[in-house]
Amino acid sequence: MHIISYKVCFNRSRKFLNNFTLIRSYHSDNVFGFKRRSKKAYEVSEEVLKSRHKESNFYRLVTAYRQHAHRCAQVNPVAAKKKFSIIPELEIKRYGFSENDKIQFKGIINFPKDEGTIGEAVDFLHEVYSKNVAAEFLYLENDEEIEWLSKELEELPYRPLSENTKLDLVMELLKSQCFDNFLAKKFSSVKRYGGEGAEGMMAFFCELLQLSAQSSIEQIVLAMTHRGRLNLLTGLLNFPPVKIFSKLNGNPDFPAKYQSIGDVVSHCIASTDLYYGDNVVHVSMVYNPSHLEVANAISMGKTRGKQLCSKDGDYGNDSRWADKILNVQIHGDAAITGQGINQECLEISGVPHFEIGGSIHLVVNNQLGFTTPAKRGRSSRYCTDLAKLVSAPVIHVNGDFPEEVLKVTKLAFDYQRKFRKEIFIDLNCYRQWGHNEMDDPTFTNPRLYGIIRSRGTVPDIYAKKLVEEGVVTEEKCKKIVDDHYGWLDQHLKAVDHFKPEDIYFKKQWEGFVQPEEVVTTWDTGIDVDLMTFVGSKSVKCPENFEIHPTLMRGHVKGRLSKITEGTNIDWSTAEALAIGSLLFEVANSILSEEAVLGYEYGMSVESPRNLIIWEAQFGDFFNGAQIIFDTFITSGEAKWLWQTGLTVLLPHGYDGAGPEHSSCRLERFLQLTDSKENKVDADNVNMQVCQPSTPAQYFHLLRRQMVRNFRKPLIVATPKTLLRHSACVSNFSDMAPGTHFQPVLGDAIVQPSNVKRVLMASGKHYYSLAEKREAMNVTDTAIIRVECFCPFPTLELRHQIAKYPNARAIVWCQEEPQNMGAWSFFRPRFENMIGKKVIYCGRETLAAPAVGVGKIHREQASEVIVLIKIIIQKIKRNKN
Repeated sequence: MHIISYKVCFNRSRKFLNNFTLIRSYHSDNVFGFKRRSKKAYEVSEEVLKSRHKESNFYRLVTAYRQHAHRCAQVNPVAAKKKFSIIPELEIKRYGFSENDKIQFKGIINFPKDEGTIGEAVDFLHEVYSKNVAAEFLYLENDEEIEWLSKELEELPYRPLSENTKLDLVMELLKSQCFDNFLAKKFSSVKRYGGEGAEGMMAFFCELLQLSAQSSIEQIVLAMTHRGRLNLLTGLLNFPPVKIFSKLNGNPDFPAKYQSIGDVVSHCIASTDLYYGDNVVHVSMVYNPSHLEVANAISMGKTRGKQLCSKDGDYGNDSRWADKILNVQIHGDAAITGQGINQECLEISGVPHFEIGGSIHLVVNNQLGFTTPAKRGRSSRYCTDLAKLVSAPVIHVNGDFPEEVLKVTKLAFDYQRKFRKEIFIDLNCYRQWGHNEMDDPTFTNPRLYGIIRSRGTVPDIYAKKLVEEGVVTEEKCKKIVDDHYGWLDQHLKAVDHFKPEDIYFKKQWEGFVQPEEVVTTWDTGIDVDLMTFVGSKSVKCPENFEIHPTLMRGHVKGRLSKITEGTNIDWSTAEALAIGSLLFEVANSILSEEAVLGYEYGMSVESPRNLIIWEAQFGDFFNGAQIIFDTFITSGEAKWLWQTGLTVLLPHGYDGAGPEHSSCRLERFLQLTDSKENKVDADNVNMQVCQPSTPAQYFHLLRRQMVRNFRKPLIVATPKTLLRHSACVSNFSDMAPGTHFQPVLGDAIVQPSNVKRVLMASGKHYYSLAEKREAMNVTDTAIIRVECFCPFPTLELRHQIAKYPNARAIVWCQEEPQNMGAWSFFRPRFENMIGKKVIYCGRETLAAPAVGVGKIHREQASEVIVLIKIIIQKIKRNKN
């Protein structure tokens, strides 16, 4: 038998090679493929063999701690059992060791000395990986990240905090607790979602904000759920408590002239500059609805918008991601696993045009989702297991130890700064009360709350520790509390004299206004030379790029021909002209609705001078993002005075594609508008809902979003078959200077005095009606196109209907079933405002938007046209 020695890498890192010896039989047939050498070349001393074998086994033990120690870590402050769990992978006998065995530490663990005993090493590894801090990171794909995290984690115990840092920390914890106690006393019957039990988050914010100010970061965009939000606002973000107390007393958020409906107190935000010596960082919170976690997508989009404005990241010159702007997200433990938007947000975090340079995530782990215990609230071990989707490390920390929270915050911050990736801190804490302060959780979780009720609070425990260390006195702690309580009391006394501050547009919103109670028209046409330039550039390819022959013939040459002639401009060309004249980036998003739409909304409120468009694959796919529509797009301005020019394109049309690929559910959007049934709508409706029927109309809609001096959401029911319909074309003259979007298109074919019947329709249905009218050679029926539903075009409809004094009946025609589409919205407004009855013509009521059988679809489509035909024939008979 011969001895063969060669290098094997136990560490995934290419930079760290641990040598050990493999003993194998070396046969004369050379089965291992080694080049034959002399016997002496393979001989190694017994002592060296033992040393290398011991060293490799020690590295295996260290790796086991780095990989498995989190399973027995003491990170739960309210655990029923405090006993250290035994993990087989961590038993030293498994690796052939006893506690007194000597071992070399250098190069394997970051111990203060180069060598020692296995017992010393195990004590150190336990302190680092399985005590009050635990980590998961060996699944990362980047070896450099693994090495860096190993080093930083193993140096944490030897990084003491200064006395000033400890004093600042205990002050913020005591202030947070004082704030909750004050509210409990003064507003005992109000839900406040306090931070009691989770005060350790204040350590996170104290360190994060200061580190950000001291680095190159200029702005932080913060998304946060409601628990502990008010503590942060009043404690660190300069939010005057009088505003909170005023809201708790039922007073409005804004001056009366804005007619805001307001929002609950736990959704308040701050936008403030924080000064740390000569350093400053601006913190912007995003509004959050009661639907947990959706604000995260908004914050990401808002971050991207700030990066665009600041030329940061992808928008800068040779700039790294997030040099200036940092995104921070605060999650709840049950919500981060239960709400799918978090998976969507993580999946877009590294996608081009959506990347923001990695977010820092803090999970406020109350270990209780509403009333559901963690074991029944998810399938995985940790609520943070979602982080593994994007190879993000997770640091678990016991919330009872604020100093450890502060240390891991610095580690997370440094990691994000170095690698510009996502990182999660899992703050294990508890909830002092139930879901809110009005609940009694002892009914549903008696054992857990038995432990909670029998223990001290996090601030009191930490204050006592510092008193014992001689860092602070009991008198000093009492003074901190008394002073803060007195400060809060002064703000409470000022409530009667408090008046909401006037709102004004600043920074990127300078020059914008709140729309008046009028209807305005905006010239959105552009010069023909510009249209020609943009149109030709939209199909220009690099000289060395070989384009597909079909595309060259049908798309490139076809568009150039239309551009040259200035006629027969189709839908896609008009879209290219509008977008090209406004210049913005075009992005491919992942197959996500909620997170991507939320992201686009966040970007739109941050970048009002950029046209932000989200287009659904099919119109009805928006329902995967219904929360974003309900809580942000349709109501954000009414609640928070947040304007948005977000444009949503929803392909719509009954073409036999089945229940889920036909309707964009116009009825739902119309129901969400604040259009009035007995009053002329002005520009200040909460959103616009339109269904243009010509390329020029679509062109003007897109451009109007940017030309106006205010912003409103725009929902567009876009066509499918009309993209290539020979009759659906426009000319340059329809888009030239002096032209604009028309809410209603009249009939230019029939003679008004001959009209006995007026048909009204929208979208592609107009073309079906027009074709049938032409085929029947009908000259006494007018067809009016309603291009905009909200604002309801009362004045334009009055003008059009007045052209036909001899009309005996007015009909609303639609493709959608009677219980869907625009009918229920259109009828009361038309009859109330125009003063004439309107008849319905369309599909009957259905449970689904459309049928899924082609034969039935064709029959229904024919029936709608037949109904029109019958109506026309009746008019002719009555005329005779």
